[in-house]
Amino acid sequence: MVFKVLLYIARKSGITPTEFQTHYETIHVPLIKKLAGADFPLSHRRLYLARPAPGDDNSFPAAVLIGSQEDFSFDAIVELTFTDEAAFKVFFARRQEPGTKELTKFKAVILGEVQETTRS
Repeated sequence: MVFKVLLYIARKSGITPTEFQTHYETIHVPLIKKLAGADFPLSHRRLYLARPAPGDDNSFPAAVLIGSQEDFSFDAIVELTFTDEAAFKVFFARRQEPGTKELTKFKAVILGEVQETTRS
């Protein structure tokens, strides 16, 4: 059974959402693939929050439908899929190595059972 983890990643202060996404896609993901090698997850899916225009303080508020800005302090949700929990543990242990653990600050949670309903 596959093992999934969700990461909630926030951009560094002073960069725009577009700069964050460009950096993550062109620098960060290739670096993760290089450092992880064969331990890279089966998939690394990225979902970026819509932050369409800068606010008065140049903060780029999220396009919140329900809730408040404070609920969305992150800029991307990343779904990592591994063959099993053991594969995740190997990958995550590598994340704790010096020089790697400083790359990105994020929150993480193990994803439980996933249900999906589609239009039939």
